[in-house]
Amino acid sequence: MNSDTDKNFGRRITLVIAGLQSGGAERAASTMAGYWAAKGWTIHLLSLDKPEAVPFYPLHPNIRLESLDLFRAYGNPVVGAFQLLGRAWKLRRAIMATTPDCVISFDDVTNVLTGLSMFSAKIPVIAAERNDPHCHPLKNPWRLLRRWAYARARCVVAQTRHALEFFPSQIRRRGRVIPNPVCIPKECRNGDLLGLTASGRVILGMGRLEKQKGFDLLIEAFRRASARNPDWKLEIWGEGTQRGNLESMIDAAGLRGRITLRGVTKDPFREMRHADIFVLSSRYEGFPNVLCEAMACGTPCISFDCPSGPSDIIRDGLDGVLVPQNDIDALAKAIQNLMSNEQERARLGTHAPEITQRFGLDRIMDAWTALLFDAIDELQDRPANTKISSYRFIQFIGARRNSATEV
Repeated sequence: MNSDTDKNFGRRITLVIAGLQSGGAERAASTMAGYWAAKGWTIHLLSLDKPEAVPFYPLHPNIRLESLDLFRAYGNPVVGAFQLLGRAWKLRRAIMATTPDCVISFDDVTNVLTGLSMFSAKIPVIAAERNDPHCHPLKNPWRLLRRWAYARARCVVAQTRHALEFFPSQIRRRGRVIPNPVCIPKECRNGDLLGLTASGRVILGMGRLEKQKGFDLLIEAFRRASARNPDWKLEIWGEGTQRGNLESMIDAAGLRGRITLRGVTKDPFREMRHADIFVLSSRYEGFPNVLCEAMACGTPCISFDCPSGPSDIIRDGLDGVLVPQNDIDALAKAIQNLMSNEQERARLGTHAPEITQRFGLDRIMDAWTALLFDAIDELQDRPANTKISSYRFIQFIGARRNSATEV
C-alpha cells in the first residue's frame, strides 16, 4: 500500500452489523475494525443489537462502538414497511453523526437497511455479502430491496466468485471477491505448536448448532466410521436451536460418552491444536473462518465440498480432504481413512498452515483498503449534482417482479 496515499486518506470508516455475537460476519467485522483502528484510523462500529449485548470477540480499544437497539422482528407487511423506514432513518442519523468517508455493512438484511438509510447521501456504501446467496435465499420484499440496495452500493463484496455470480451483471460489474483473513493468536504461529495434538484421538466439529452446519450429518458419518475405531471421540463446539435434536441422535446411536456437545468456547484455537482431525460438515457456507483457522493450527481437515468456500480453501489431497456435498458415506470413509493413518494426518497437518500465506491478514486487508481508496476517489470524481429520485426507487421496486434474474 502506498504510504503517501495512506497518510492523505481521511481514514474515517463506519462499519454496520446486526450484532457482535459469535459468528463469521461478526469475527470479520471485529477483525477489520481492529486492523484499521490499530493504524490510527477513526473507526465507528454500529451494532443494531441492544446496548447491553456484550461483544463475543475482543475489540480494539480505539474502536468507537455504538449499539442502536434496532434489531427486532418486523410486523406484517404494512406495519413492517413503516418499521423498516423508521429504523433506516434512525440508522442514517447514527451513520451521519460519525461523518464517515465510507460505510461498510455486513450481511444481507443489514445491507438492505444500510442501503435505505444512505439513500441519496454522498457517502460510498460497500455491502459485504457474508453467505452463499444461492443457498441462503431471501423472500420478498427483502429480495427486491436487496437488489435495489446492491445496485446502488459502491461495491458488493462477496467472499467467493461463486457467491458473486448469483447477482445480475449490473451488480457483478461493481463487485469484488475478497475472502476472510485468517487470524490466529501469535502462539499458534509458533512452529513448535502447529499440529500439536493431545493424542487423544479426537475429531472436532465447530459452529452454530443449526441445520446449515450439518452436524447431524457429521454424527451419522462418525457413527459409521467409528465402529472399527472405538477409541476415537467426536467433540462438537457451539450452541444453537438444534441441540435437542442432536442430543436425541447421539442417544439413538448409543454414542453418549463418545460424542459430546461442548457448548461455546472463547478459545477455539486451543481445541483445534489439540484435535487429531477437524471436520466441516456444512450444507452450505460463505467462507468458513473455522476451516481456515483449523488449518492454520496445523490440524488435518476434512470438509464437504459445498458450493462456496471449502474448495477455495482446501487444496484437495495436499492440505486437506474434500468430499462430495452432503455425501455421508464419503465423509465416513474419509474420516475412517484418517483415523487409521497417522502418517497421512501428519502430512496434511504439515501443509495446512500454508493457508496463512494465501489468506493472511495483511494481504486481505490490503485488498479492503485498496477498495476504500477506490470508493473515495470515485466519489470525489462524481458530478456534484448526481441524484437518484424517489420516483426511480419506486419504479425499480415495482419493475420486473417476475423476472428470473431478480435477486
